[in-house]
Amino acid sequence: MMSREEMCARLDITDLYARYVHAVDKSDYATLEQRVFVTDTSFDMSDAGGPVLSWTQVKESDFMGGWGFQHFFHITSNLQIDFEDDGNSARTLSTTFNPWATVDAEGGHRLYHVHGRYHDKVVHTADGWRIASRRWENGWVSGWPAGEFRVLSDMTELSAGGSR
Repeated sequence: MMSREEMCARLDITDLYARYVHAVDKSDYATLEQRVFVTDTSFDMSDAGGPVLSWTQVKESDFMGGWGFQHFFHITSNLQIDFEDDGNSARTLSTTFNPWATVDAEGGHRLYHVHGRYHDKVVHTADGWRIASRRWENGWVSGWPAGEFRVLSDMTELSAGGSR
């Protein structure tokens, strides 16, 4: 049976992920910095052909600002939380689905659906639970011309408008 402390921690971590998706979708870097990530969080996007970045690099590059897409949002679900023995850190796995849209020269929209998983380490700080490291596991993308379905090896293919 779960202890009261573990139940509270699970609720707090679940709230952390809700806070993340709302802040990232608004490009609210202040909330992300103050209430979601620790100052030395690392972001490993190498599975999608992206870089490994520090929190400082993420902020400076506007990495979470939509990669040039005019419309985007995040849905994170199926959160699995495995606490470390100390109870002050945990490994999490979450499924993430990101609908993104571009506007072409004629004003039409192209919608992409990006799917993957976040493998995170969360830590309990004096200010609550925060994400200390994040690794993206690439899934699939749909929305290409002619309804093509792709498993991407490189997310930069998306920012190039899907042309290959």
